[in-house]
Amino acid sequence: MTPGAIRFIGIDFSGAVRPWLQRVTNPTVWIATVEATDQLLTIKELRPAQDLPGSGDGFSKLVNWLGEGKFAAAAIDAPFSIPAIHIPDGEHAELLRRVGWMPVRKGRMFPAGDQLVALANSVTPMTSLKPLRRCEAFWAKRGVTVRSTLWNGPRGGAPFTAACLALIAWTALPCWPWSRNARPMLAEAFPAAQLPYWGLPHESYSGSSPERRKSIVDALARRLHIPPQHYRLTLHSADALDAVLAAFAAVAVCRNRVGVPPPNEKEEGWIAVHA
Repeated sequence: MTPGAIRFIGIDFSGAVRPWLQRVTNPTVWIATVEATDQLLTIKELRPAQDLPGSGDGFSKLVNWLGEGKFAAAAIDAPFSIPAIHIPDGEHAELLRRVGWMPVRKGRMFPAGDQLVALANSVTPMTSLKPLRRCEAFWAKRGVTVRSTLWNGPRGGAPFTAACLALIAWTALPCWPWSRNARPMLAEAFPAAQLPYWGLPHESYSGSSPERRKSIVDALARRLHIPPQHYRLTLHSADALDAVLAAFAAVAVCRNRVGVPPPNEKEEGWIAVHA
């Protein structure tokens, strides 16, 4: 780490088991490390979870690495909570405790989506298959595709949410917006919301063609320094690009640059976008 620099982390996430295995052909879980010196932001590292230090699967490595707390904030592209009416005792801390103690089935690294749905139903029976938090409804009204944290079907958000809640519980790190001034802390990122907030394309940039990603990366290059090797990675991989975008949420919560402030009710959490 550069002496005097402040470190921010962006994490592209997954609720599936396969992307976290020790050996994967095409990594889809990426971690970006961005350093700030004065007002200059620079990508210092961009790597898949499997390349984190330590042994074991990528998820275990990430939990241990984050637990060291060698950063100001880390932002994860995954939900940090569920709709308020389904939160045990109405407290986010209790939700984390319950998920952190869930049994992990053989062959998995974290609880499954159906376990989270069962917990939510035990608090208040679900009346909708795809309930949304206020932050998700906010972005859905603005044309952003969102996933319900309690939908466990195709392209469901429940597996993402269960895995992310377990990670938060096991690292025991404070989270924004429940904590505002803690260091280090975690925050919820959502590249699909960050991009339209900046007026950049937010759909169809994950395909094989790098042309749309290039327009996004070139726009980011006006906000931070992207070394050539990382520039090539973000053109090649939409997941690597999402990790870099997520890092801006970490910067936003530390520098009070959140573009859409959270409401007073905070047990559902809020998505951080950089102004």
